[in-house]
Amino acid sequence: MIRLAAANIANRKLRSAICVVAVGVGIAMLLVLVGMTEGSLGEVAERMQSVGADLLVHPGDVNPVLDSEAIMPMKAGVIMEGIDGVRAVCPVVLARITLKHKTQRVFGIRPDAFRSVGAGLEVLEGRLWQAENEVVIDRRLAEGLGYKLGDVIKRLGRDLTIVGICEANNGARVLMPFETLQKARAATERASFFFVKCSSPEDAGRVASKIEQALAPIGVKTILLRDYDHALRQSFRGLEEFIRGVSTVCLAVSFLVIFLALYVAVLERTREIGILKSLGASKRSIVMNVMTESLFLCLLGVLCGIALSAVGKLVLAKCLPMLTVTLSVRWMLIAGGLGIVGSVLGAVYPAWCAVRLDPAVALTYE
Repeated sequence: MIRLAAANIANRKLRSAICVVAVGVGIAMLLVLVGMTEGSLGEVAERMQSVGADLLVHPGDVNPVLDSEAIMPMKAGVIMEGIDGVRAVCPVVLARITLKHKTQRVFGIRPDAFRSVGAGLEVLEGRLWQAENEVVIDRRLAEGLGYKLGDVIKRLGRDLTIVGICEANNGARVLMPFETLQKARAATERASFFFVKCSSPEDAGRVASKIEQALAPIGVKTILLRDYDHALRQSFRGLEEFIRGVSTVCLAVSFLVIFLALYVAVLERTREIGILKSLGASKRSIVMNVMTESLFLCLLGVLCGIALSAVGKLVLAKCLPMLTVTLSVRWMLIAGGLGIVGSVLGAVYPAWCAVRLDPAVALTYE
């Protein structure tokens, strides 16, 4: 049965190749689009988690992922420093700027406080700022958008000079003096949020509750940075619907392509099927032949799709260096499962047509 299905595919090379490529495109579309979403969110979460802090404390009525308002009074940091279990506190002013048509996050920080919560703040080239209008950018931003030491960025109503390039593990792509960004945002004596380092990371949940109680009059919420990925997904609630929509489209493409290819294959082999039935081939054997060919085409299509998605990832990395695409084994298995479902569903009707053919009619078919 397997040899017969393989022979059918080999004898119709063009049709089989078109079917495999079409299924592969559907699989690749799923993997790349999901990889873009998962990769981008994962990269942002990783940057925040790599700061080294345990908690992020933000205003209760502000989304720390999507909003950049600086409305927390600085006295909140003083209160948190006096809470049992808090080792260090770092205020941050957040802003967003557009660089070469790409939106980037900017952190206004105090280097000593930033390091106290666990940040490495390792400068690879140049130095940290020594004047109010000097900034440091991360390595990926420098490489991806072509910035270098000494370049001037006209943003936030200032001429910001790049004096250093740091590792891409400090939460934001652009770092600058805390007081400078406070002035630029007209946010004197305020911060957007606070990083908090706990005396014991295992105690972070208890410390978070204490902070929320102590700052209840201000109205704050805390995020455990180890759960920041979950917070990102909550902020983009349409993500799962998007992924489900893409999966449905890919399943439909695989189903229709397999269905059309196999339906045409059955018509092409009408005479062959008539001969098989006249020789005593059972309905089961004919159905199994059609289904086996379908699965063969599907498996080849899945492999083609994985290869195309890997090529797509390389092309995107070249054309859009700031975009992160992640091809996970989990989604490869899901994509493969979608392809198999499409092949099985797509082969049902052609197989049903095959077993209903009258041998006498089939033998006279041209």
